[in-house]
Amino acid sequence: AESALDDVVVVGKAGLPAKEWPRRTESVIFEAPGAEWIPHVAAGRTGQAIIFRNMDPLLLHVMPKLNRESNRALTGWPAEVATSFGLPEKFIPVTVDVYQWMFAYVSVFDHPFLAVTDANGRFRFPEPLPPGTYEIEAQHLKAGSATQTITVKDGGDFQLKFDLALTMAAQAVPNVTARTNLIYTSQGRKIIKDKLDTIRLKEVFYDDVPLTNVLRMLHEESKKAD
Repeated sequence: AESALDDVVVVGKAGLPAKEWPRRTESVIFEAPGAEWIPHVAAGRTGQAIIFRNMDPLLLHVMPKLNRESNRALTGWPAEVATSFGLPEKFIPVTVDVYQWMFAYVSVFDHPFLAVTDANGRFRFPEPLPPGTYEIEAQHLKAGSATQTITVKDGGDFQLKFDLALTMAAQAVPNVTARTNLIYTSQGRKIIKDKLDTIRLKEVFYDDVPLTNVLRMLHEESKKAD
């Protein structure tokens, strides 16, 4: 039976005009209500601002293969940090060292013909493709990838349909950025959140201590209270 699949990155892979596209001025924004990044997967342009926003101070770990790896602390209220990537790269993992289940992925490309499918499996490029013939790729972290060749006429709309198989074997692959496979299901996320809700810390103060040390100390106190 057919079903919709979200978090699929759809991108123009071949046939695009060889030119330098104008940079995007708006930002790609990740927010974390309830200790979970929303969206889970996003896509943007090289050089475009990627903003991570959370109501608690966190230490982000950005782990690209082509771009520079970095650790960034979210400070202030609300906690927010901005970054960008200069090289095209797909599915860059962004994790939080203290909360092992809290991770997201961002893909960046050097052209505007990119999108991520929504809960209904639908997507729309930020800009229309010029007339021509193109190879379009759809890729999902656990369902693999598929490509289609399309011809776009002047002023014409087009629709694409990709067949991606989300197999049980793919769902069981361990995630290198987390310690538990519970993150793969919404029920698993609920179990983790409910567990965290049972942990209560007394009011503590850490004066003149670096933020990374504070987070480590809070993590240790949480384990004692668990």
